[in-house]
Amino acid sequence: MAKFDSNRLIFGLFLIILVAIGEVVAEVLHIPFWPAFLVMIFFLMAHGDKKTALPILIGGSVGILCLVLTIFFVKSVGPSIGIFLAKIIFILFVVYVIVAFGEMVPMVVNIYTFIFYTVSGIAIYVPNPDIKTAPFLWIGILLIGGGLFVLGIMGIFKIVTAIAMKKAAKVSAPAK
Repeated sequence: MAKFDSNRLIFGLFLIILVAIGEVVAEVLHIPFWPAFLVMIFFLMAHGDKKTALPILIGGSVGILCLVLTIFFVKSVGPSIGIFLAKIIFILFVVYVIVAFGEMVPMVVNIYTFIFYTVSGIAIYVPNPDIKTAPFLWIGILLIGGGLFVLGIMGIFKIVTAIAMKKAAKVSAPAK
């Protein structure tokens, strides 16, 4: 069992403030904030590793763009070969591109591409947003809101680290 860690409590407090700000902004602007929250979750899963920020943001945006391309392909080809067949062909194509080229261009196609493609494919139906504009709104939210979450989390890490170092310095300081 993990030991009690006051630094995690402090980090958690700052993080819920950040999440609350995101929720308030989303409510005031009447926008879905799920893309930004996914960025936050993935960045936290990577333990705040700065090297993961761009692959999350770019790969996630590409995933949502893949949904746009899927919709375009299905609308273009679907009437002649069938909607389901057109959809499955393009989904298989996207999955193949992610797997086949992920190691060559990991900043662009990666696991985040796949996840955002999947989630945006679901989100397009709930609560049935405008297919022409919603994906571009989601990309904006992903990049701006998600980017701000990444910066906020990096700032929280710095604050918590400074607090921890100050505590450690007091503990190790010789008594007078």
